[in-house]
Amino acid sequence: MVRPQSGATESREAMNRSYSALYRSCFSMENAETKLRTEKENAKEAKAQIDELLSWAECFDKADVGTRHLIIARLIERVEVSSGHKIHIKFRISLEQYMGKASA
Repeated sequence: MVRPQSGATESREAMNRSYSALYRSCFSMENAETKLRTEKENAKEAKAQIDELLSWAECFDKADVGTRHLIIARLIERVEVSSGHKIHIKFRISLEQYMGKASA
């Protein structure tokens, strides 16, 4: 009976462990790349929203007082000031509508 050399068996086991570690590393890298792509897309969307808000702010800043009053009247339904100077503002539209995610 011929027995395999213990060195060959150990080498094969070491190679199997290396392949397993390589596979896990590749899988982790693919997951990280997917998360990175998602984060880049989210960052792009956030930047677009910020740019849109800044453009609204710029339009409001450049508007005359009458136009500003009309803009505010269309956006705000009621402002309540309670004791302790607490302010509650009730808007006519939701944040989603304002951001263009739902029909107004």
